[in-house]
Amino acid sequence: MYLTLTLPSDPARIADAEPLVNRLATAAQFGPADRDRLMLAATEAINNALLHGNKSNPEKIVTIDAAVDAGAVSVTVRDQGTGYNPDTLPDPLAPENLMKPGGRGVFLMRAVADEFAVETSPTGTTLRLVFYPHPDEQPPDEDATGD
Repeated sequence: MYLTLTLPSDPARIADAEPLVNRLATAAQFGPADRDRLMLAATEAINNALLHGNKSNPEKIVTIDAAVDAGAVSVTVRDQGTGYNPDTLPDPLAPENLMKPGGRGVFLMRAVADEFAVETSPTGTTLRLVFYPHPDEQPPDEDATGD
């Protein structure tokens, strides 16, 4: 399964990506925990592209390419911004950053995605996330517990 979505750089449009992410999770037969990891990281990547990459410029777009292959889900998000190096971002766990209202998106994406990669160029940033199923991390089936 392969899906593509192009969004204008309007933060209100982030919700337009959620059905795409849900379709991917369903096609990959992800359980609730995997679905949550995918939704968190994918929407954060799209939000970063809209707000930070394209700076909400309505003349710029964000492109999302996503695929399910052998149970793994890949999500690639491209913006038309100037790029960044994720290794130079401030550590959100440093004491001086703990109370700041932002700066945790890349940290969260790295924490929940199985693969995280960023490529920058003068014409934009491409962020790639890959998720594999983690069936051992799924909550127990309530019917199986007898509750």
